Amino acid sequence: MTAKAWWPRIHSKLIRVWRFRLRNLMFLLPRPHIQVVVEDDSQFNFAFFEWIARHHPGLYRHLRFSLSGSLGAMRLPGARVLLPWVRDPVKERSLELFSQLLALEHDFKTAGLAVVNPVANLSRARKSVALAMAQSLGIRCASFQPCGPQSDFDHLVRQLGLPFIVRDNATHTRPMYRIEHPMDLNTLPWHRLREPVACEYLDTQQGGRFRKFRCMTVDGVSLPRHLVVSGNWCTHTKDRLFDPAYLDEERRYLALPGCPFHGPLNQLRNLMGLDWVAFDFSVDKHGELVLWEPNPFPHLWDYRHPLDERLSHHHPAIHRIFNQMMLHLVQRAGWSLDRRGLHTHSGSAQTGETASEALNNEIQQRRH
Repeated sequence: MTAKAWWPRIHSKLIRVWRFRLRNLMFLLPRPHIQVVVEDDSQFNFAFFEWIARHHPGLYRHLRFSLSGSLGAMRLPGARVLLPWVRDPVKERSLELFSQLLALEHDFKTAGLAVVNPVANLSRARKSVALAMAQSLGIRCASFQPCGPQSDFDHLVRQLGLPFIVRDNATHTRPMYRIEHPMDLNTLPWHRLREPVACEYLDTQQGGRFRKFRCMTVDGVSLPRHLVVSGNWCTHTKDRLFDPAYLDEERRYLALPGCPFHGPLNQLRNLMGLDWVAFDFSVDKHGELVLWEPNPFPHLWDYRHPLDERLSHHHPAIHRIFNQMMLHLVQRAGWSLDRRGLHTHSGSAQTGETASEALNNEIQQRRH
């Protein structure tokens, strides 16, 4: 095996040992910290925290990472906040993981400490649950019906109209299928769906194009993340059309001070009992909100892979969102940021820029 082949494995193991073992030795003393519990050491889980490490190293030194199910996943003296940084939903995927995190959350709450995005509430992000909540608030979204290999096509058509969509109720990455004929339902690969549901097809296309917006709602603030324009009804970032007019449209959306539909989306976030949630939505021809789904554990940015240069206008949006998430963690910990840096109210301050200064400086650098 060549060095090129084995080095990534060695590097990954070294990072794991450092992040979850050696680095955590400093928290054996009562050092004020935020405990972040992850399911695995995939780098996908750490984009937000790597951003903090780069821009706010003083705060990063007060983040303690632990793997769920390990001996390290326990509350230590000095803990101020618990963040279960795990994929939603948990209970429906793994009762063992759910029980472990629920016990840890109970320990924090009993001690009067904060929990961000409680694990039990992540189940409210399941499509059928979240969208029923949305409908109770008057938000337009698709109606759902349970379905499976034995489902009657005519019954689903009477309930949902035609065409309708079959997708997974719990996960965000499994495929969606547009059903127009009985044969579509009969030949559907059901094994690819963990918890299949049939949902109403809402046509939001305008001029032959589909638009899917994303915003991040963090404790009363909703910030635009992206707008994808596509010719595909099932719109993902990989389907993005790079026409200059569509990119300009996205730039206008990202330049907004906040999401135009902050009011109802923030109401829904509150009803779900979550601190932060990403929402995917469209706008119909009347300018009304059409909500597709919430995502408490969204893919906001992968720092390992530079953005396509045509999407450089995403950088300020990413930084605004990460900045808001960071400030929320600081606030829940009862800490503060000022010109001298982070204050944990333990008699010390970590020198460095304030959150707003770092964000503004980064945006200026990107512009130049």
